[in-house]
Amino acid sequence: MIQGIQIKNLKKHTDSRGYLMEILRNDDEIFSQFGQIYVAENKTGWRDKEWHYHKFQDDFMTCIQGAIELCLFDARKKSKTFNQKQKMKITDKNPRIVKVPSGVYHIYHTTSKKPSLVINIPNKVYNIKSPDEQRVPFK
Repeated sequence: MIQGIQIKNLKKHTDSRGYLMEILRNDDEIFSQFGQIYVAENKTGWRDKEWHYHKFQDDFMTCIQGAIELCLFDARKKSKTFNQKQKMKITDKNPRIVKVPSGVYHIYHTTSKKPSLVINIPNKVYNIKSPDEQRVPFK
């Protein structure tokens, strides 16, 4: 596993009304700080056309509908897992949240026939004037 990646398995509390699922709590070991929360609906295929990473921001990603494959690449020269790749599936049937630390390239694609819904809880607020996002073309 790439250094700094953390995974928290999520549990659905189901009854006749549906389910409730906690995604991230501020007393979770995986939690660092709150920046913002957003949701992205994604049709089958790649969400982004480019790999990207953040210099300062950690992402906390989960899929609450459908299925995605999250692809990771460690480009941090001082990391014990420098140059390692990792793939993981995140689905609504096997929910979990994944911490993607700053400096780790990531990209994901929807593998389910229906659109996926991905929630991301970055630990920094998006700054439209000076985005913390570095991109490289997908290969």
